Amino acid sequence: MKVKLINKLPKENVILLRKIGKLADTFGVEAYIVGGVVRDIFLGRHNLDIDILVEKDAIGFAKFVSAKLKAKLVKYPKFLTATIILPKGKKIDFATARREVYLMPGALPLVTPGAIQEDLARRDFTINALAVKINNNSFGELFDYFSSVKDIKNKNVRVLHDLSFIDDPTRIFRAVRFAKRFDFQIEKHTQALIKNALKKKAFLSIKPQRMWNELRLILNEPKPKKYILELSKYDLNFINRGLKFNRESQKLFDEIDLILNQHKKYEEIYGSVDSAIIYFIALVSYLKEDTLKKIAWKFSINNRYRKSLFFYKGIDRKKIHRELFGKRIKPSTIFKNLNRFNLEILLLLKAASVDRAVRNKIDRFLKEYQYVKTSLTGNDLKKAGVAPGKKFKDVLDQVLYEKLDGKLKSRREELVLVDKIAKKL
Repeated sequence: MKVKLINKLPKENVILLRKIGKLADTFGVEAYIVGGVVRDIFLGRHNLDIDILVEKDAIGFAKFVSAKLKAKLVKYPKFLTATIILPKGKKIDFATARREVYLMPGALPLVTPGAIQEDLARRDFTINALAVKINNNSFGELFDYFSSVKDIKNKNVRVLHDLSFIDDPTRIFRAVRFAKRFDFQIEKHTQALIKNALKKKAFLSIKPQRMWNELRLILNEPKPKKYILELSKYDLNFINRGLKFNRESQKLFDEIDLILNQHKKYEEIYGSVDSAIIYFIALVSYLKEDTLKKIAWKFSINNRYRKSLFFYKGIDRKKIHRELFGKRIKPSTIFKNLNRFNLEILLLLKAASVDRAVRNKIDRFLKEYQYVKTSLTGNDLKKAGVAPGKKFKDVLDQVLYEKLDGKLKSRREELVLVDKIAKKL
């Protein structure tokens, strides 16, 4: 590669790497940029990350660099890594080149310092096993021990050794993620190794939470349908028994894609959403409630995901559809049906509805009705003779519904209505 290709990085990064390379010479270590940033140079993808691999002492070198560049230093001795934060906020990660030994399948590896080739050999796929030296006299020298550049050019995702998926079965998810993100294919022998690992039930050797973390990363990818379809080639039973990605689920994923794309235009108004929650519910909500409880327990799914999943499962969507279907539906009726849902649930309901009229009602709620408020205060209700407690909310709700339906135009009219309601209590 030499200097020419490394110059495809942003100019400020090249200048910074040259400085760090010269400091590496002074400190007496060999330093490299590694992994995704090198891969992305060959792919022509924008990548602002700087990950420095150091033979020998990354933490000591990071401390030296931080002093020279007047940067903040954060050390992680347990992992042989450190991060420096430059005055303008840019972060640079430093890691000690290491070798890994898996004492048993699925266990976290035993890590000890090693050489550059040993460090690259421990990586998940050949496309991530490239390094470029940044020391001054060999700045830009490429280290490709595993035909990584060839695999990038041939668009292949390939593991570095045959026990890769046995050692760490979560790499199956990562293989799919890289293949679909870059429009690559999983190389045939690597596919066979995936099937073999699943046949041997490799995932039983790891904590289910690690599988869940990888699935969530896939569901966070833009348009994750293609990722789940690729996983489906190996039968989704390895994630959970009975899990299928049928045509109905695939169609719902397509609709969610469209709804989320529309939502981006209004994100500053409505707020951001966790798209992974929406896709996850769409993926599993057809399963029986007992199965969903087992999934939530198995993967230790966090409270927000769990609440949204079971809340959606309990919704009578046919009833909501009946309430919202038609042209002359009162705004208060729309509000009553939709106000209890969070944004992710609302967008999923919109995606799951095949009726344009119902979708329009959800849009009206999001754009208008949810922001309607009364001018009333607790003192206003007390003056009218309404006792504090549940009746407060009942009265406020009645006034709000009237205002939503356009029957109240001023604060005075709201107060008049409160007096009428209070007399009937």
